[in-house]
Amino acid sequence: MDRAAVNPDAWPRWSHIVLLVLLTLVVFFWQGYHPHADDAALYVAGIEHLLSPHLFSAQDLPYIEPQTKVSVLGPLLADLVRTTGIRLEWALVGFQLLATGGLLYAVRRLALDLFGSQKAGWLAAGLAAGAFTIPIAGTALFVMDPYVTARTASAPLSLLMVVMLVERRWLWMMLFAALTLAFHPIMGGCALLFAVTWLLYTREGGPRWWVLGALAALLLGAMLWIIAHDALRYNVDYRSVVLTRTYMFLPLWAWFEYIGLIAPLLLCGALMRSRTLRPAVRSLCATIFLLGAWIAFCSWLLVRPDGSMLLARLQILRVFHLIYLVGIVLIGGWLAEIRSWYRWVFFAVFLGGSAVGTRLMQQDTFEGRPSVELPTTEVSSPWHQAFLWIGRNTPQNAILAADPNLMELHGEGHEGLRVTAERSVLGGNKDGGVVALKPELTAFWTAQFRAQRRLAAESDAERRAELKPFGVSWLLLPAQSKTGLDCPYRNVLLQVCRLP
Repeated sequence: MDRAAVNPDAWPRWSHIVLLVLLTLVVFFWQGYHPHADDAALYVAGIEHLLSPHLFSAQDLPYIEPQTKVSVLGPLLADLVRTTGIRLEWALVGFQLLATGGLLYAVRRLALDLFGSQKAGWLAAGLAAGAFTIPIAGTALFVMDPYVTARTASAPLSLLMVVMLVERRWLWMMLFAALTLAFHPIMGGCALLFAVTWLLYTREGGPRWWVLGALAALLLGAMLWIIAHDALRYNVDYRSVVLTRTYMFLPLWAWFEYIGLIAPLLLCGALMRSRTLRPAVRSLCATIFLLGAWIAFCSWLLVRPDGSMLLARLQILRVFHLIYLVGIVLIGGWLAEIRSWYRWVFFAVFLGGSAVGTRLMQQDTFEGRPSVELPTTEVSSPWHQAFLWIGRNTPQNAILAADPNLMELHGEGHEGLRVTAERSVLGGNKDGGVVALKPELTAFWTAQFRAQRRLAAESDAERRAELKPFGVSWLLLPAQSKTGLDCPYRNVLLQVCRLP
């Protein structure tokens, strides 16, 4: 594709770069950054272990090592830190900024390709900037996480793959697809499904519906074969772990979550037949509709709470992450083509609503924490102060026990104790996400979880009896818990106690 023909009103390259850098900084400081929160607590702990193998014990490694083995993210950042001598905390900040800028660039470039105007490119980039932490239907994903995980890299890479598809640059398309797979195999698989659907629909001479139908039937048959050979392999404990991840199962979604699944499909289904839209736009709408509807149908039909857990682990609904990214681009381009001042009203409503809504959601999720947590940021949260005290005042071989639902407690802010304190911690609810994907860890994790679930209310004798098999040497307890143990640290919410 001739780029000059697509962008006849291109601005000087330096001005594009300056604007993208400024927009990246605005997104970073508005949407927030929390390096030790949620899934990042597992990814960053894995990187810490690669850099310092003495950190963490055999109680932790089954939860943090998988992230460094199935994704190149951990080894890449660890090698960067070793080679440059930069602190890991700053390397994470740099990676987050690079990925944020990369996603904004991909959004803008795809809009330029589809609509051929700078106005479309910047309107799409502006909408994306306000929508970074919008939840994706009911899949427990954001458009872009406010912390570093493998999805931080897979989001811009998968959208750049779509850019190369539209531009028909096949070698670059395969490169970006391969990179997406290397960083996140599941998200990479979803991107490949998107690419295959697009290629079959846009072939010379128009789509061959029998080929698309045959592919859909083949994949459906493969899923049915999995169900027939896999449905009875998992015990009750494992199923109970997976069922806490309700986003894996459409029948367990709240009613309003279906809106985020159905709305983009209905809109794209209506637009794919429009003759007023450019062919590339219609093709993307058709790809979204065909792939999204088929995935939603298969998920509803086959991924059931009482069915095959392997299908649940594949998390096929994650294809909607890429659908949302492309959808943001299409909305930006549509606004650019409105020949009226109404365009700016719609843009202000979309951008303002998403930006304010996501900011409020971030403040609620990461309650009590600064919106941007740089390595130089002072955090006054009692939880964070207790975690830091543990890291500075307990032996490196210390093993801690705490409430297994620690991240979900009011005011905790979804911060990871293990990664912040750099100390071993028995498995909790967040580690259960790893267990959901690796059923062989069920007994290992369940024993740890059950040993901690009554920690706050137990007597010291009960605590010793429950925790002795795991070598626990320190406890994190609520300040009001009764104990005769030596507790060298206390604040208004917590106490850290030594377990003899």
